[in-house]
Amino acid sequence: MPDPHKLLIADLNAKIDQYFASGRNVHMVPSGTSGESLPRGMVAHHAKLRAERDRLAPTVKYLADQGKTVKEAAETMGSCAKRIRMIARENSITFGGRL
Repeated sequence: MPDPHKLLIADLNAKIDQYFASGRNVHMVPSGTSGESLPRGMVAHHAKLRAERDRLAPTVKYLADQGKTVKEAAETMGSCAKRIRMIARENSITFGGRL
């Protein structure tokens, strides 16, 4: 019985030879780039969430300018501190206390 590992390598080499024989070339992919992406529905969902956070950003900025803490801003806006911190981070808003 032939070695399955060697069969796979031989098959892969044959496919590589066929690829180059058809006139195709190797392309350099920059580091950090991939062909993977989120499903189309998720992209729209994330864009909708980001638009909502952008809409709330001026209020967060106003509360930060008033000297409120993240927790106080979250209570005032009826949101959680984690969301307020995310809005502040995305829009370069700094609170007097800890982010």
